[in-house]
Amino acid sequence: MQVLPVPTGTLLQDRYRLVGAAGRTHFGQTYLARDQQRSNTLCILKEFLPRQRDPDFLHQRWQQFNQKAAILYRLRHPQLPSYQALIAQDNRLFWVRDYVEGKSYQVLLQECQQSGQAFSELEVLNLIAQILPVLHYLHSQGVVHRNVTPKSLIQREEDHLPILVNFGLVYELVAQLELHPVDAVVALGEWGYTPPEQLRGTPCPVSDLYALGMTAIALLAGCPLEELYNPETQTIIWEPAVHISPGLRQLLRRMVSPEVQQRPTSAMEISRWLQPLLQAAAWSGTDAPAPLPPVSPHTALSSTPRPVAPRPPRPKPVQANRSGLARSPGGDTVASLLMGAGIILLLSVIGWRVATTWRGVFPKPVQPLSLGGGSPAPTSSVQPAPNQPASQPTETPSNHLSDRIGQLGVDYTFFTQLVNEPFYEKYPQLRAQASTENAQQAQFQTEWNQIANSLIARLEQLTPATRTKLGRYRREDYAAWLRQLGETTSTSQRLDSAADARFYQLFPEMQGKRLTPNTFGQVWYAIAEEQLAQLKSSF
Repeated sequence: MQVLPVPTGTLLQDRYRLVGAAGRTHFGQTYLARDQQRSNTLCILKEFLPRQRDPDFLHQRWQQFNQKAAILYRLRHPQLPSYQALIAQDNRLFWVRDYVEGKSYQVLLQECQQSGQAFSELEVLNLIAQILPVLHYLHSQGVVHRNVTPKSLIQREEDHLPILVNFGLVYELVAQLELHPVDAVVALGEWGYTPPEQLRGTPCPVSDLYALGMTAIALLAGCPLEELYNPETQTIIWEPAVHISPGLRQLLRRMVSPEVQQRPTSAMEISRWLQPLLQAAAWSGTDAPAPLPPVSPHTALSSTPRPVAPRPPRPKPVQANRSGLARSPGGDTVASLLMGAGIILLLSVIGWRVATTWRGVFPKPVQPLSLGGGSPAPTSSVQPAPNQPASQPTETPSNHLSDRIGQLGVDYTFFTQLVNEPFYEKYPQLRAQASTENAQQAQFQTEWNQIANSLIARLEQLTPATRTKLGRYRREDYAAWLRQLGETTSTSQRLDSAADARFYQLFPEMQGKRLTPNTFGQVWYAIAEEQLAQLKSSF
């Protein structure tokens, strides 16, 4: 017998008030609700329908689920849902998590495909760089996500950071405990993104790196992986479908290797590979969406193609629900429509988005120029010598600095620009200098690293939440903070005074200087947001 959806307005456990249906997946209906015990905070409920409806059976399964999923409840990271729980009512089970306002990368990919474009290399590099700290945190907690796909990544509207949802462990437990009629193979992971060892039931941290690599490939190709599938060879032929640099191509080959031993060993290792690629892509100006390359995805490759399981049937066309809104895999996206929120696709890279004005008029932002075509930023050996096989980066003293930057959680492009500003202020002649002698290059490299380490030490005094926003603050944020204090840009006193005092305490050398909006102006914004919280608590 078909089970009808829970009506809008239903109150579950005297706490969750349903405000609409947000979509349907293999695992049942998804709802948008308000948590009345948390100031009506929006949340997402995924409904599971066990075949057995005996109350004792459900209670036993509920206990088993919570025991095995307990580790998920302890996770705390700004790019993970901060609230997750399994609840039961009327012989139904609901998985609850915080709502994330924004579009899933699956929806962003569909929009790119409709316009005949794909994500640019710089956009994908930034996405990888922003999600690696999340994977590093999960793996350090002994958790493998098991479901890194475009559907499980949501570009948060508030700050455009990718938020990772839909833990694979939840779906595996649903299948194992028979909490919903779903094929066990489906619960192991999504086709094309799931590595061989995970299909065998032995996921490991590098399984997430494989899925991240396949996600990057889909975005770069501008189409779902199934469109890159060759039924004759039963492989995904991706390389002719993407137009990227040799360095990124080499990295993706390693990430999506079917052999666990051939992949990067950790998120931190990928981070070391990634930083020079980010730097090079930023300087090349490739921040616009890339047109799709005019090649067939079934073109033969010189390298060995990656074998995958036979392609599943193509999904059914999107259908409209009773409210007239389209159902799609991006449940949070449809929920956003239900709430009437207009979401804007971010097509320019986040690290290059800067405010045009900020507490006054500022000079034109400094562009990240370089020594001989590249900033003397910390690098590691990314590409092997011609006669050497691809391997992990050579360990150098600069890798320590790279690790510090990665642990800081700031956007690498932003951090490079931040260091470049005082560096080029000290050595203005290097802005247009084509090359330097090796001895001079080493000297300037050391100087750049010293400035970087000094800035890291001071940025570490900011909270992780504000550090992740550096490079993305806008004047509109500042104006909103002032409204919360009952001030305007022309009458601001408390917030400016508090932020200035803290900023110049950390950066006394900036006294009397104008703050460039996309570098030190961003740091001032971060400090202002922290001071705002303190001022509000004193009301």
